[in-house]
Amino acid sequence: MSKEKKRELNWYQANDSEAMARRLEKMAAKGWLLESVDSIWRTYRRDEPSTVRYAVTYFPDASVFDGSPTGGQETYADYCAAAGWEFVGLLAQIKYTTKDGGYVGQIGVFAFEDNGALERNDYGFFTGEGAQPNTDVTIYNKMVERSNVNMVEEMVLMMSSQRALQSAAQMSKIYDAVMSKATTELGRMG
Repeated sequence: MSKEKKRELNWYQANDSEAMARRLEKMAAKGWLLESVDSIWRTYRRDEPSTVRYAVTYFPDASVFDGSPTGGQETYADYCAAAGWEFVGLLAQIKYTTKDGGYVGQIGVFAFEDNGALERNDYGFFTGEGAQPNTDVTIYNKMVERSNVNMVEEMVLMMSSQRALQSAAQMSKIYDAVMSKATTELGRMG
C-alpha cells in the first residue's frame, strides 16, 4: 500500500451503521476518505482533512447472493442522490454514502385530509393525495417521542393479573386437597 492509500480491517457488525459512519467521519477529519469497501477491508485514499458526513445504511432484506441491488436499495439510492449524497460503496446489505459537511437536508412534515386513504408501499413509505405542509411542528434532533404506554397503568394491570394467577393457583391446590381427602374418606367407608 502506498502512502496515498490505506487499508483498514472491516470489523464492525453489519447492523452497527452508526458506529461505522462515525469511524469514517473521524478518518475523513484525519485526511483519509473512503474509496472502496469489500467483505474484509475498507480502503481509504489520502486527501485534505475535511468535515464529511457519512451515512451507512443496513438493508436486512438484501443478501450477498443478490446479483444486483434490491428494489429497496435502488429507491434509497434515488432518495440519497436527490438529497445530494454521493454513493461510495455497496457491500451486500450495507450501503455507504457521503456528503460534504454543512447542510445535510430538510425534513418535511405533512398532514393528510384522510389518513385512512394512505397506502404503504413495498419500502415502508406511505403515499397519498392531498398532503399539506404542517408548520406548527417542532422536530428535535436525537430525541425520542414519548411512549404511548402509561407505565403506571401497565404495572397495575400486571400486578392484578399476577394476583389473579396466584389466586387461581391457590384455588387449584385447595380443590386438589379436597378431592384427595374425599377420595381417601370414600375409600375408608367402602
